[in-house]
Amino acid sequence: MAGKENHVLQLSLFDTPDNRQSNYTALFDLAPRYLPRTDRKKDTAFLDGVYREFTFDGEQYALSITPARIRDPITGVEKDKLPGEREQLVEDVIRKLASESLQLGSQDEVITNFTVHAIYLELKKHRHTFNKAEIKEALQVLHRSVIEITKVTKKGERKQKAIVSASVFPALYMRDVDDPSSKAQVQLNPFLAQAIKSLAFEQVDYEWMMQIKGQMTRWLFKSMSLMFAGNATVPEVMEIRASDIARNHGTEWSRWRDALAQVQRSVSQLKSVNVIEDIATKDVMVGSKKEDVVYTLRFSQKFLRDRLMAKKKREFVARKAEQATGSAKPERWHQITAAEKAGILMDQRKELSHPPH
Repeated sequence: MAGKENHVLQLSLFDTPDNRQSNYTALFDLAPRYLPRTDRKKDTAFLDGVYREFTFDGEQYALSITPARIRDPITGVEKDKLPGEREQLVEDVIRKLASESLQLGSQDEVITNFTVHAIYLELKKHRHTFNKAEIKEALQVLHRSVIEITKVTKKGERKQKAIVSASVFPALYMRDVDDPSSKAQVQLNPFLAQAIKSLAFEQVDYEWMMQIKGQMTRWLFKSMSLMFAGNATVPEVMEIRASDIARNHGTEWSRWRDALAQVQRSVSQLKSVNVIEDIATKDVMVGSKKEDVVYTLRFSQKFLRDRLMAKKKREFVARKAEQATGSAKPERWHQITAAEKAGILMDQRKELSHPPH
């Protein structure tokens, strides 16, 4: 009987109330895992790994990215690839598609199904033009490129173990690699799977984010959406330095003034898409040289309403988990029936159908 079928509480709560939303987890999704461009020497097939540091929630982290070795299906030539904007967009699309199709594997791994054609159509809808061969290669890069995130310790302290060391998709299965409409499946990164199990994720307006052009600007939108996760309120005004944006985004520039110019463009674009209502800037000068820029940003009412909606979703998830397991942050996967899953989805639609004022 359908009512006897087992489902998983956390995967049901990961579901989003409408097609606009997707779910992200702050540390993993704000780490500078994607490169704006890969500096490849002419005729160089193989690349060194990338190593960088970033700050999250007041703590310092180290990130390493190992390139993916990709074999050209036509020429047979192998080259190394590092994940860039293309891979980031493909991951974002799969994350969105996964919100309604997550499954728990036999070893507690979280998996999701999709087709290359569905990714292609979703990217095309948002005017990101990658052909199906490029999407398949992006999937290979996401599968084979290994990410390691480690908390940085002070000198003399015991060295931290890696928080996560795995690819974005540790397992990739494509039933027919030559047919973009055939079923494909990926296993989600174990750090993300753990975040789903403990319900440590936050709702982000995916449709709004995908309308934004530019890798840094989309990252900045995601960062601002996630940086207040768990806070009781979202401040209407915040202060942030250009140097913090540039460093935590992970882009490297040969000239610092180019970095400041790129940050300025990204912040200005957030105003043009109504994330920010107003901007005040203060240059930080050392002699006659501009060393930094301090931005004071006033969020738009639309963005504040969006964050209030994310807060309602977070509170709904915590309450349902508490009712079912006795904890707002479950340590184990919790099985529910098909009827209980349907009830959760109906309650969610009812509670989150009206935006807060």
